[in-house]
Amino acid sequence: RQSATVTLVWQVKNASLSVECGFNYTWQSSCDKVFYAANASGPLHVAMRTTDQRYLTELDDVDFHWDHPAIVHTGSNSGGDYRGGAKGAIIELFGWRHIDIERE
Repeated sequence: RQSATVTLVWQVKNASLSVECGFNYTWQSSCDKVFYAANASGPLHVAMRTTDQRYLTELDDVDFHWDHPAIVHTGSNSGGDYRGGAKGAIIELFGWRHIDIERE
């Protein structure tokens, strides 16, 4: 995967308000944007604000998977289904201890 579409979905109570979305501090009326591995590196800052700039919501940064190295099994048993690092990344995500993983 060499690209990702980031879509911000918003809903406001007051229908007269318009919202614009910011991707890395660049504001636009569209809340969809496509990012490519070739020119998007590092965390992506995302935010939404009303066009009158009275209200601002900043969201957690987006980390693209291409910014992180693949997790490769380097143990004595190098077999297994690691799916290019994806399976190992899920294990790391949950923070399981290596001894618990070995038992599984």
